Amino acid sequence: MRSKEKQEVTNKLLDGLPSKLRKTILAQCEQVHLTSGDILHERGQGIDYIFYPLTGYISLVTT
Repeated sequence: MRSKEKQEVTNKLLDGLPSKLRKTILAQCEQVHLTSGDILHERGQGIDYIFYPLTGYISLVTT
């Protein structure tokens, strides 16, 4: 059986930034764990947080 190499989980958007800018942004970030159904933003509210997913995806649902 082959052993799987553990790969670092990253965000492609952040990975595409210049190193200095990426480090500046990441210094202000904190990791949060989300579960299916979590609401990240409600209509009419100000934007307090920006999410950079490392795994999975985030979708926008409007009504």
